[in-house]
Amino acid sequence: MRLLVTCLLLHLAETWAHDQITLHDTHPLISYSPDTTCIPLPFHWWETCHRRHSPWALKDYQDRNTGLSQSYHVVSDRRNGAKGEGPREISFVLHAIYGAPPSVVGSPAAQEICIDDLVCHNLDVESAYLHAKDMDDRVLIWSGDIPNPDPQPHRIVIRMIGSSSLEAEPEKFMTLDRVIYTPDTGYESPRSYPLPAGATIKEISIEDTSRRIAYYGVEICTSWWWWRLLAGCSSTASPWEGKLFQVKAGSTAPWRPQIRTETYHQATTMFDVGKQDPQTQAIFNFKGSAVCVYGAPRSQITYPHGAQQVCLDEMCHYIDAHQLYLNIPHVTSSSRIFPAQLSTSNNVSSASSEALEDQPVLLWCAEGLDYTMRHRLVYKLVEPNPRYGPGDGGVRKGMTVAHIAYARVLRHRPVFDRATTEA
Repeated sequence: MRLLVTCLLLHLAETWAHDQITLHDTHPLISYSPDTTCIPLPFHWWETCHRRHSPWALKDYQDRNTGLSQSYHVVSDRRNGAKGEGPREISFVLHAIYGAPPSVVGSPAAQEICIDDLVCHNLDVESAYLHAKDMDDRVLIWSGDIPNPDPQPHRIVIRMIGSSSLEAEPEKFMTLDRVIYTPDTGYESPRSYPLPAGATIKEISIEDTSRRIAYYGVEICTSWWWWRLLAGCSSTASPWEGKLFQVKAGSTAPWRPQIRTETYHQATTMFDVGKQDPQTQAIFNFKGSAVCVYGAPRSQITYPHGAQQVCLDEMCHYIDAHQLYLNIPHVTSSSRIFPAQLSTSNNVSSASSEALEDQPVLLWCAEGLDYTMRHRLVYKLVEPNPRYGPGDGGVRKGMTVAHIAYARVLRHRPVFDRATTEA
């Protein structure tokens, strides 16, 4: 009998560039299955779970070359009595697969790779780790081109072959650091609209509490009347919640710091078995040449980042929020609402807090938009609701909105030189 280990499912959807694209292990296009494993009660023949837990662990290490934090997923070959599990495998469309550095993991487990469920061969992962030149650098597990390329995405599966249940056997691991793939060469980038000559740009920040941002989500029932079959639900809860927090905003005297209250909106998945599509989203309509979405400061993040997606005029892109919060860049622009590469003004107030942990985090930006038409931006939480409650391994995940910024184009009549006009 062949026992398999864990799964990541990647649906190729993002092709914004012609070059190779890197997906980190936390990218929303990568999902892990099974999300929980069942540990049965001792001496019980029926499938009653004593406890549930995820076989995967999300960890990070510091890249010695860049000094940045890097994340990776790891799973052990120990099953620890787990029962009733489906196949555990990794599947995606790719160009190359990298595992975590040898210095942060133990012995690699035996693995195989299959292309479109047709051709399979073993991966020499042990040799790859044994001959790694740098123990602190990620290890290339597999690289290659897909034979007979087809416009349709190919399904690549990586499986851990076998598992260990004996304590005397050395524990082995399978890891994923990142996936690199090359998108379809026939893809055309979105059209970019240049700004008109003589026009000025006004940067506008829309706070999360503004009525211009509409929040939607399926409410769930949190309690029932005792005659529930007749009266139904007694109270409901929305996935969206407004939050307040205080930050130091500088002061004229060091002994009298200025405290400022900031806000953000937070949406989370709900423990509601049966409703796997939360339909949680924030919608913003605007007219401008650029737009940026900002999330809550890192100091305010209390839930793991759920899978997120932003759609601009029905063209959608995934957001890997975990990576964005893992290494927050320092502010290089005097503009509070646009990063340096998009900032057009030097007279915009800076972020309210000087502490990096208390500043809103840039999640996504788009520029070169058609400034003459209205655009519709939809920011979605596409993470499904947990299938199990918190006592059974279920984990709530979330997303946040601090503010949305956009650049409005102000047209002006051309100014003519009087001397030239009179002549």
